[in-house]
Amino acid sequence: MAVKVSEKKQRQYDMVLAAMSPDQEYAAAYFCEILNVKISRTKVILKELSDLGRIEVTGTYRNRRYMLKSTE
Repeated sequence: MAVKVSEKKQRQYDMVLAAMSPDQEYAAAYFCEILNVKISRTKVILKELSDLGRIEVTGTYRNRRYMLKSTE
């Protein structure tokens, strides 16, 4: 079942994915400036991308990092 995503949310997903390089880890704070939203909203977007299988999440709490999901 396909999930309907608003244009704004899709733009945010695209901005996050475009800002990421393969084999590099990012903290959530890095994306706050790119998206121009607060950290809480940024974390929601990152969780949704993780749930969609587009990015990988490592670590916990303050050590949490995000990476592009490998296509292998």
